[in-house]
Amino acid sequence: MAPATGLRHGGSRITMAHPAGGGGRTGPFGCGTIGRKEHLMHPMITAKLDEVADLCRRHHVRRLDLFGSGANGRFDPGRSDLDFIAEWEPAAPKTLATYFDLRDDLAALFDRDIDLLDARVKLENPYFAEGVAESRQTIYAEP
Repeated sequence: MAPATGLRHGGSRITMAHPAGGGGRTGPFGCGTIGRKEHLMHPMITAKLDEVADLCRRHHVRRLDLFGSGANGRFDPGRSDLDFIAEWEPAAPKTLATYFDLRDDLAALFDRDIDLLDARVKLENPYFAEGVAESRQTIYAEP
């Protein structure tokens, strides 16, 4: 496997393995590999990790994960949306405004549609849950 690249933002360490490592089988939806997780986060996302950390702190987000095409190397800047899973701090207000404000601010930051899942909600579809698990990477976590 090729060497991993480590980035430090907002007290989090993000490690991405380069796809040149090969090996493993492709998981559902072409996400990552089965047996070991390898991801290639799109540079448009890594370039804005400081801004993402600021948004997370402002919106009382404890952890923010990226999944899907933005995390698995299949991101198309011309048409892809971005998919996130947010875990809010326990003291954060549990309102629709909390959810929509974060989603809207992420959409403005990245200038594209955002799919935002709440980490408290169980993913019922096992195929979707497996696809999420295969590509999911933390891009912000409280220090």
